[in-house]
Amino acid sequence: MKEHIAKLILIMKRHPQLFVLIVCFLLFFIRAFSSIGGASNTRPAPVPKQICSSPYVNDVFSGSLVERNWLLSSSEVSLVIYYAPWCVKSIKALKHFSKVAQEYQKQISFIAVNCWWDRGECRGSNEIHYFPQIFFHHKLSKTAVHYSGPFTSDYLSEFLQKGLSSCAYLGTSLAVDKFTKQSQFSVIGYFPLPTHIDLLAKYIGLSIASLRFYPNNDVAFGIVTSSLLAKQLGIKTGQLKKYDRLYGDLIAVDDLDILKVTIDQGLSWVEKGNEMIVSKILSPSLKSNALYKILRDGATLMSFVSQHNQTLAIEKVALQYNQGCFDPSICRSIRVNEQICNICAKDDSLQVFPALAENLIHSFINKHSNISRLLHKHCFVTLPLYDTRRTRIEICCQLNLNKNLKIRSITGLACKTNRTLGFVAINKNEFSGIAKNLGLNGNEHVVIVDLESEVEYTMTQEMTLLNLENFILNFTNHELPTRTQIQSSKEEPPDSLREDILEIPNVHSSKFNHMVLNSTKDVLLFYQSSWCGFCSIYFQTLLSFKMHFPNMKHIEILQINDEHSNQLSVSFRPTVIPSLFLFPGNRTFDSVLFSHSSQMNLPNLVDFILRHASPNTKAELILKQCTSKEAGSVETFAVCKHTELSQRLNDQQLTIQNLEEMKKNAMRLLHHNQCNLTSLSRANRDKNVEKSKFELLKEQKALRIKISEINEQIDFSLASYNSVHNVIQKSKFRDEL
Repeated sequence: MKEHIAKLILIMKRHPQLFVLIVCFLLFFIRAFSSIGGASNTRPAPVPKQICSSPYVNDVFSGSLVERNWLLSSSEVSLVIYYAPWCVKSIKALKHFSKVAQEYQKQISFIAVNCWWDRGECRGSNEIHYFPQIFFHHKLSKTAVHYSGPFTSDYLSEFLQKGLSSCAYLGTSLAVDKFTKQSQFSVIGYFPLPTHIDLLAKYIGLSIASLRFYPNNDVAFGIVTSSLLAKQLGIKTGQLKKYDRLYGDLIAVDDLDILKVTIDQGLSWVEKGNEMIVSKILSPSLKSNALYKILRDGATLMSFVSQHNQTLAIEKVALQYNQGCFDPSICRSIRVNEQICNICAKDDSLQVFPALAENLIHSFINKHSNISRLLHKHCFVTLPLYDTRRTRIEICCQLNLNKNLKIRSITGLACKTNRTLGFVAINKNEFSGIAKNLGLNGNEHVVIVDLESEVEYTMTQEMTLLNLENFILNFTNHELPTRTQIQSSKEEPPDSLREDILEIPNVHSSKFNHMVLNSTKDVLLFYQSSWCGFCSIYFQTLLSFKMHFPNMKHIEILQINDEHSNQLSVSFRPTVIPSLFLFPGNRTFDSVLFSHSSQMNLPNLVDFILRHASPNTKAELILKQCTSKEAGSVETFAVCKHTELSQRLNDQQLTIQNLEEMKKNAMRLLHHNQCNLTSLSRANRDKNVEKSKFELLKEQKALRIKISEINEQIDFSLASYNSVHNVIQKSKFRDEL
């Protein structure tokens, strides 16, 4: 045995790297073996609590899909919202969700599911990837309908109303005419009962599934109940006809046999070719360049809406403005003496192909060079052509409009003027930044933007049908009272609007020194990336901080993505994404990292700021906790129950500001004194110079003593702030927040 050990030691001496390798392997094996079956050190997430307190909403806060499915099976119609308790938008959406639940409690079952808890079935199913989301469930629809509109009570209420009465029953031609005028697109079918009840159920399912287009591409569905009316409309059994109001009353633009298609194919047919006369930018899921694509086409009337009835008003005006301008034909305008004539090629049964229509128009013009002889009292001329079907050529002429002649009606105005408008409805709550950039104040909601001319026109009146019509007429007649050049507003907004709570400004690498390192304020810098999944937790916590403590004057919250942070010097690059750094004002070398081992939540974030921020930020934060009514539970802090605390902290804050100002003045005088002393040192030595130097040195010594005293007073104030912080910690600040 001793011989073997001696040989082993000899081998180790000759090959020491082999010894190191064996030791490392043994340590790795022991560590791996000890971890098998060991208990995890990760702290489990706390059991969630009920978020929604409304008695009309079933809050499945445990995320149980079994409970959700049972609630869905017990009701014919249900509306389900999936939320995360930390998400600010989810909390806001739940308030509107509860309001709508109170209105439709007898007809619809309302369910709220917490899909964030890691031990909940909803989180494990990976069905929901962002928050909040709302789905509409109906027994006649095999799949749930995803709601893509704004999370406000009026839009939700309109959505549910369409879901409960997805089809209108039409028994007279008057009802059909009224139905097709309610929206731009409508679909009408005929299903005689009881022989075609299966087709009727399929049609109703199609109408419910089409709610996924709401509100950006809204389509109305109707059912003809009379065979005579169906024959009059030319609708056969099981046939669907689609109508576009812009092409005229009761002119079908397409048809479909519902028996030969599936629900998905039917949805594709419903959506196909639907060019909405009003472009709607209502939900934040739209691409950022959607508005630019609309504006570059010409002058656009932009309306910032906050309610559904305002959107309906814009649609009504836009339909009236474009009425009769979308005739399914190919036209060309020419000038004949003092008249402007439109020559159109149109087929009675099918729309003419553009190439064929152009050829027809050219041949007609060449054949009839003197068109003025063809003008009659009637506005059109029909010519027979030798082809497989009869094609109609229409000529319509009108006198050249005098520039001084004013237009009095907006009906069909889109095809009567070269100042044609596009229409856009924008959600004011989601896209308030666009309105601010256009210079609109709180009472202005409508503006006409012309990018080509670089001008904008603002409507100062209330958004009503009459005011909208007059505004469009004044624009067409060049009579708008206000006309401003498009530029960013240089006016300083009021304090209440200076900070957008739901926005964190971005930092470019080129502005890092200016915005962070040289800032006089404290800066909370959030390092994030587009691929980072955990960044959302940091982001929501920072937004919660801004909501609880709005308009902080001594601290600023910024964010920088990895593309720009990688361009910074090594000392300012994070090693982990996400990361949160605090850069104290004028003390960037004291920057502190929020510990990755600490849980990111609002109490820990406030505690982090109170520990490492500058005195002014600490004082402001404590004052907001003690005095702000918006802070909610912070009013219950034991520290805030002291009657003189708020006043004392306010006095301390003013004292520190005065001391810092005195220190700046003393430093300025000291610098001036040093400059004078330097200049005297270079001068010729005589008695007067020596006397002046002695007085300057004496004054310099007094200034240094004064600065030292000011520093002691500032240190004393800092100690006072620290004592207040200790009181807050003893008052269980972390738990109560």
